[in-house]
Amino acid sequence: MKENLLIDDEYLHELISVINAAKQTIDLQVYIFADDTVGKMMANAMCNAAKRGVIVRLLIDGVGSMSFGGELASQLKAAKVAVNVYHPVPWNISHWYQSTSTWKHFIAKFIGLFFKLNSRNHSKVCIVDQQIVLLGSANITSHLIDENNETKWRETGVKLQGVDISGIQYMFNRLFARRHFHLPFRKLKADPVFQLNYSWRLRRRAIKSLMRDIDQAKEKIWIANAYFIPNIALLNKLIAASKRGVDVRIILSAKSDVLIASLAATTFYARLLKNGAVIYEYLRGVMHQKVMIIDDIYFVGSSNLDDRSFHHNIEVNVKLQMDATKHDLYQQFQQDFNQARVIQQEDVKNQSIVKRFIANCVLRARYYL
Repeated sequence: MKENLLIDDEYLHELISVINAAKQTIDLQVYIFADDTVGKMMANAMCNAAKRGVIVRLLIDGVGSMSFGGELASQLKAAKVAVNVYHPVPWNISHWYQSTSTWKHFIAKFIGLFFKLNSRNHSKVCIVDQQIVLLGSANITSHLIDENNETKWRETGVKLQGVDISGIQYMFNRLFARRHFHLPFRKLKADPVFQLNYSWRLRRRAIKSLMRDIDQAKEKIWIANAYFIPNIALLNKLIAASKRGVDVRIILSAKSDVLIASLAATTFYARLLKNGAVIYEYLRGVMHQKVMIIDDIYFVGSSNLDDRSFHHNIEVNVKLQMDATKHDLYQQFQQDFNQARVIQQEDVKNQSIVKRFIANCVLRARYYL
């Protein structure tokens, strides 16, 4: 087995490299596929692969990639890259012909898409030749190559080879083939590497596993997460861990692309700080990564710690297996701590009444954020 941590633009360069070297298949699913410099780079690499006989499939999300279309879509279609859109918004008719919905009747399909608006495919995964998997927090956007430290996005991904990909390949095939349900008695094998949530049973298993890991933590719980809006159960478990002496540290982004999510996160500062947790705000650009260390369990993936990831989004995370990769993530946490400021109780007390009011209002709608 091989496992490599990929930080920021390393993920993009490795992704293009494995696509350029692909011989048989490329299966890419991503929340945002932007029509920008990076989107064009990726489209060119995928088209070149298709032209040399590789079977290329792309699954994008209807909300995240709402602007996908035009020349970019035409280029992929001309190269025979198969493109599907997961739950397009009802008013984006240009996505309907690529929709993963199975509705046949126009009106029924239109109404059905409204009911699916809150269900998004937020995972970022690429499977190449059914042997190599890349996944993490990064979308296909120019944020990955931004040279401005004030606006560059902080991302973490991982490349895996020599692992059992049957579960993650099944997930892609099922979503791409527009099968949103599977037989309830289908046996679900415990996957030691990938954490998937494309069914309610897998989603429930992932949540219970996370809660159990936090309950059993003895040394540390380190979290770096773009959108931290925990439910009461998760918040209480983090506080309980801190009270029993576990080193609980949480890195959030001082600058966020989703301001309301960042505001909602501040409503938890007081309770966490009061009970011994340490909160950091990352200062070097926008922190978009989703990584966690719970003692010797190291997670990298696309899941946020909010109701959207818990209840609505399709996500993929991986548990790192190799000591060298775990060491790399540990060191990356240390670097991120050094590029962040520690939040003090005084910072919370000095927050304006207006900001507190807005934050609490936003929190009331966290199920839909």
